[in-house]
Amino acid sequence: MKIRLDLSKHCIETAIRKQYHKTISRCFKTPEQREELQAELELLIHALESFDFPLLRRTYPKLEGYCCHEVVLETDERQHPVIRLNGECILN
Repeated sequence: MKIRLDLSKHCIETAIRKQYHKTISRCFKTPEQREELQAELELLIHALESFDFPLLRRTYPKLEGYCCHEVVLETDERQHPVIRLNGECILN
């Protein structure tokens, strides 16, 4: 599962929260996609619960937001959330 995040107007934490709310809304609007969306919700929740966002923003200033870098939230082989910044895995 890969979720592209828009950090053009928000930090990483806000972008993940916004994506979470959009996904919940899509669950109600498109019940036929509920199973796929459930997997997306689980990844977003896991990320929100496990990431240290202040540390991420300090360590990787590009995650503070207001940038046009490619940021993707995905799962690794252990099904843990990881972030890719311009294709480079920055959190395991």
